[in-house]
Amino acid sequence: MKKTILLVLAFMIHLSANEMEITADRFDGNQEQGVSVFTGHVTIIKGKDELNATKVYVFTDDKNRPTQYKAEGNVSFLVSSDDNSTYRGRSQLLIYYPELKEYHFYTQVYIQEIHTLRTLSGEEVVINSTSGNARVVGKKEAPIRITFPLEDDNKTKKGINANPPAVTNSSES
Repeated sequence: MKKTILLVLAFMIHLSANEMEITADRFDGNQEQGVSVFTGHVTIIKGKDELNATKVYVFTDDKNRPTQYKAEGNVSFLVSSDDNSTYRGRSQLLIYYPELKEYHFYTQVYIQEIHTLRTLSGEEVVINSTSGNARVVGKKEAPIRITFPLEDDNKTKKGINANPPAVTNSSES
């Protein structure tokens, strides 16, 4: 039977009153070095946000405040931005910087904004959840391709909206 450790760590609670729950098969921590490592079926839930990965590192400062989260291996996520946009997706590596409220996704990245169904995919995607700014980088052999339909005046007049723009990686076409 899979042994699961459920930890609610006080030093990992952000400056807000939100609680963070981490579930994993294993926990290794070193408070002096400011690093906690969760391995095996890791799930992190904080508010509406959820992160799943094979391994997650949590780095903290000398006051035990998180400075960086690094998730590796089959990362999947559901995150909300300050402007109430919600994103879901997957990658092989995710690094989150809480002070900047910035997500860095690497390797086989696919992200979908749930409300608009717009997608981003590539080898590197950076999203700032405060500003909403995004940057997508592809590979030479699989460049970024942006596609979006033009609105048809007849459909728009009848109340039918065109599909939102999508950003895709040409290797997934």
